[in-house]
Amino acid sequence: MTETMTDIEALKAGLLELSDEDLGKLLRELAASGAALPALPREEPRDALDQRRFAGGLFCPWCSSTAVSRFGRQKNGAQRYRCRECGRTFGAATRTVLGRGRRKNLGKLEAYVHCMCERKSLRESARICSISLSTAFAWRHRILDALAATLENAVLTGVVEVDQVLFDLSFKGSPVPEALAGRDARKAADTRVCVPVAVSRSGAFAGRVSNLGAPQARDVARVMEGRVAEGATLTSPDPGLLAGAAEGKHRIVRARAEGASRGGCSTERVRAFEKSLKDFVNGRLHGVATKYLNNYVAWNGFLESCGERKDLFEKMLLGIAETAVTATDAHSVGAREAVPLLSPEQKSLLRDLLEGMSQVGKKAPSNGSSGIRQE
Repeated sequence: MTETMTDIEALKAGLLELSDEDLGKLLRELAASGAALPALPREEPRDALDQRRFAGGLFCPWCSSTAVSRFGRQKNGAQRYRCRECGRTFGAATRTVLGRGRRKNLGKLEAYVHCMCERKSLRESARICSISLSTAFAWRHRILDALAATLENAVLTGVVEVDQVLFDLSFKGSPVPEALAGRDARKAADTRVCVPVAVSRSGAFAGRVSNLGAPQARDVARVMEGRVAEGATLTSPDPGLLAGAAEGKHRIVRARAEGASRGGCSTERVRAFEKSLKDFVNGRLHGVATKYLNNYVAWNGFLESCGERKDLFEKMLLGIAETAVTATDAHSVGAREAVPLLSPEQKSLLRDLLEGMSQVGKKAPSNGSSGIRQE
């Protein structure tokens, strides 16, 4: 037993002597093999995270104020800060995915990000990273919330292909609203949500839930607002989707007919994006709750845009996971709109729909076999 413990300690010591790059490579290989990871602490320079997280200047992770002062050090030597606006104190790891468990779980987070880049399921990721299923779920959406917020700053240029993707309205993991609990209620309402998407020739993309049912031009325009550069060329298999494009700011070109080899502008990229998104959400994940759908659009689009630069994009995602401000706990992760519609009109439409269907829902027997998932 003593000899075995000595070997284990020697192995741990050897792992801790590896460089960040070599250890990260080892953890990714272990994750790819399906092996469960041990809880190995990671040693790194004391203020390394401070340098990465506050590279653009100090800010408060609680209120976003830049009126921040140094405020001594923690027991472990890490720098402490105090916000002069809200009065709260914090460290470089405050409100990140790992928080106070950073040293213990950094290796696991690296492996978890690799699992995300491989599109592994929650159960696979939890097993490989030796974390609970609830932790895997919370990490996924904390990271994806930050990723989606980061991607909102990307602007599409050049030729931009626009289309729509429809998904069943889903309350997976939550109780179905009473107004939609019966089969007749669901038949009487269009329980699909629309995700307008746009893809540039460079691989940049934009897309999020906009409305119930087929979109109008104004719904697409809201999704694209601020995301498409002035002077960009727009094309779509459905010309009506571009009717709301700002006049004089974009050039609109007729799309090439499907299957044709010439004439018009190709929309192959946006069609491929739609297919990969549907395969990911409906196939790989067997459907997702509508309230998280925007995160999965961001996740799929991010991986589709990486192409041959997979290692670079994995490092980018790990950087986001380490430094971005995230929800503080699993409860906060789930505290979001059940149907994240974009426009006030659509929010009002949903409210009226639920109120108007409430009587139908009460009369109809509940049946869990239709398009609204109740897992």
